[in-house]
Amino acid sequence: MGPSQTERRTKRSDDVQKALELKFAATAQRAKLSAIALSDAFGCLIASAGNSELNRQIAVLSPRLASNNRSWKGKVRTAHGSKQLAVSVIHSNWGSFYLSATDGNGEAVVDALANSEHEVHRILEALA
Repeated sequence: MGPSQTERRTKRSDDVQKALELKFAATAQRAKLSAIALSDAFGCLIASAGNSELNRQIAVLSPRLASNNRSWKGKVRTAHGSKQLAVSVIHSNWGSFYLSATDGNGEAVVDALANSEHEVHRILEALA
């Protein structure tokens, strides 16, 4: 078992907020993301990793960009310049949530979101 697997298995939390932040920190590092954020339908930031100002900005944008509960990918203007942004919609018993990420290596943003969706859904469902 490599060091990243050991770290992932030992850095866990029963606290939902902490669990999401640990997940996002690992994802951001692995995919070289500037920001990864989970927001609610109102654009309120729930959990994130990376640049905190950029996370607040993409959290607000995500529900508007992923209209009709469909994933979205494209460029957005932020206080940090033009950024490639990907948004995935996660449906849970608590409603719809928006997982967004920016920068990374090309398709790494989309791949990072796709790989994170199941785990984020599992963490959110632990609240029920």
